[in-house]
Amino acid sequence: MVDRDQRPRSHRSREVPEEWEGHWVTVEHLAITNQGVLGVGGTLGMLEMVDDKGVVLIPGGVEQEELQFFPWTSVIRIRMAAASSA
Repeated sequence: MVDRDQRPRSHRSREVPEEWEGHWVTVEHLAITNQGVLGVGGTLGMLEMVDDKGVVLIPGGVEQEELQFFPWTSVIRIRMAAASSA
């Protein structure tokens, strides 16, 4: 049995640069479709926070919107959004 601390970590908070916080990003993540099938979704928003559990976005960058949390187990990729997206 592998000790939890010795397992390779596929996601680490340092993989997302701190400078990205407060900027527009797209989080590509696992999602359940309307048909109940596992698929891939993308969410555009302002990156609020990154830690060892996952990432928090302000969807659409509107602070009145409910924050969205994406655990690392569901995150496929995070990329900076194009300047025209903001």
